[in-house]
Amino acid sequence: MWRVVLVEDEIFVREEIRDAVQWEQEDFVVIGEASNGVEAMKLIEEQEPDLVITDIRMPFMNGIELLQAVREGGRKIRFVMLTCMNEFEYVRQALVGGASDYILKLSMSEDDMHRILQKIRRELEEEQVFQLEKASETCKYWLQAGWKQLLEEAEGPLRTLGGRGFHPVWQRYFSTVTVCVLLQDLEEAECRVRNKLMENKTSRWLISSFTRLGIVTILIWSDQKADWIGEVAASGQFHRTLWLDDSTDLNQDLVKAWKEGIQRLEQDWYSPSTASLPSCNRLHIAKISWDEESEILRAFEQFRSSDCLQMVKRVWNAMENEGFSVPSVKATALRLNEAFARISQQEPQDIDKLISSPKHAELLNILNETLQKYLTSSHRINRIRSDHPEINRLLDYIYHHYNQNITLKEMAALTHMDEQYLSGLFKKKIGESPIRFVQSVRVKQAEFYLRQTNLTVSEIGKKVGFANDNYFFRIFKRWTGVTPNDFRNK
Repeated sequence: MWRVVLVEDEIFVREEIRDAVQWEQEDFVVIGEASNGVEAMKLIEEQEPDLVITDIRMPFMNGIELLQAVREGGRKIRFVMLTCMNEFEYVRQALVGGASDYILKLSMSEDDMHRILQKIRRELEEEQVFQLEKASETCKYWLQAGWKQLLEEAEGPLRTLGGRGFHPVWQRYFSTVTVCVLLQDLEEAECRVRNKLMENKTSRWLISSFTRLGIVTILIWSDQKADWIGEVAASGQFHRTLWLDDSTDLNQDLVKAWKEGIQRLEQDWYSPSTASLPSCNRLHIAKISWDEESEILRAFEQFRSSDCLQMVKRVWNAMENEGFSVPSVKATALRLNEAFARISQQEPQDIDKLISSPKHAELLNILNETLQKYLTSSHRINRIRSDHPEINRLLDYIYHHYNQNITLKEMAALTHMDEQYLSGLFKKKIGESPIRFVQSVRVKQAEFYLRQTNLTVSEIGKKVGFANDNYFFRIFKRWTGVTPNDFRNK
C-alpha cells in the first residue's frame, strides 16, 4: 500500500480527513500525523512516505516551506495541499513548487478525496514502473560486473546499488532482498519464485536474475520477508534475506551473501565424503595446470582414448580433493570440451548438458561421453574442403551421415543438381566420385574402430554404414590392401 502522512495543526480537521476515507480500499495507509511542518519533516525523513496531505498555514513551518524543503532534499513525494477559500496565491505557489493537487477544507467531500487519491495512485504506479525498470537494469549490470569481479578477477569498481543509509529506489519500495544461489534451470527457478510471490499476495516485488556456468543467482526484492524461499531452494543450496534499513551496506552485504552462496554449493556438488572437506577458498575461477591440460589434449590428438579418459578422471579427483569452486570445475569442463571440438574440427557438443550438470561426478560422466563422441566421430578424417559452396555442403552431409545409406540420387537432391552433373563436378573438385568418397570416409572410420575399440569386425562394418560383412570386407581390402582382421592384428 502507498504510505501517507497527514499534516494539519487543527486536530479535528486531521481526524475528519483520517475518518472520511476508506484508506485500505484506496490502496493507501496512514503511517503518521504531524501538527506542523517541522514535525512533518522529521516524520518524512524517518518514514519516507509516498504522499503528504498538508495544510498550507501552520506554525513554525507552513505547507509551502515543507514542500520546498522536501524538494530541496531530492525527494519525489507527492503533495496534496489543504487550503481555505482565500488562500489561492498559496495554492498557486504550491502547484508551481510541484504539488499534485489541492483540497478546499470547507467543501471537502469523500468523492473529492476518492478522485484525488485515485489520481495520485495512478501517478505513483506509473513512477514505480519507471523506477523499477531502471532499478532492474542497474541490478542486471551489477550482477554481471559482480560475477566478473568475484570469479573472473576483473578490475574496476563494482556498480553501486546503494551505500549505507542510501537506497534511493530499493528502500523506497522494498523492505527486504533475498539472495538465492541455486544449481537449477533459470526459467524454472524464476517461475517458482514468481508463483510463490503471487501465491503469498506480495504487493511489491522485483526479481533480478543472472546465470553463468549453470549457477543461478536470483535477487528477490520484496516489501515482506520471503519465508517461503526454502521451498524454492533445494537441499544444499543457498538463500539469505537482508533487511533494507540504515544498518545495511547494500553493495557489501549483497556481495558477502553472494560469495557465501557460491561457496555453499560445494556441499551439494561434491560427494558426501568430500563435501565436508575445507574448501581451497578460491572463489575465482581457478584452472588446472597447463601441463595437465596439455597432456590430456596430446592424448586426445593421438587418439589414446583410454589414457585421455584416465587423465581427465585424475584431474577431476584432484579438483574434488582440493575443493575447487563449482564455477572452476564447470569452466574446466567447458574449456576442455572446446579444445576437443577445436582439435577434431567440429562444433562444440553437449554444452547445455555440461553447464546444467548438478553434480561433480555427473559432470565427469557427461564430459567423458562427449569426449568419446569426438574420438569416434569425424575428427579422425582429414576433412577436405573445396572452393564450391554446394560441394562443401555435400561434404559436411557425408561426414555427418556416412553411416547411413547415402545414394547418388539423395546427394543430387540435396545439392539441387542433376546426378550426372554432380558426379562430374564432385570428381573435378575432390578428385573422386561421390560414391567412392563415401566409401573412403567409411573405411577411415572403420580403421579407427579397429585400432581403438574391442568391437567385432561385423559390428564395426554395420557401425560405419556397410550393409553386410562381405561388402565391408571387399571395400575395406580394396582401399587398404588388407582385410579388417589383418589390419587390426598389424
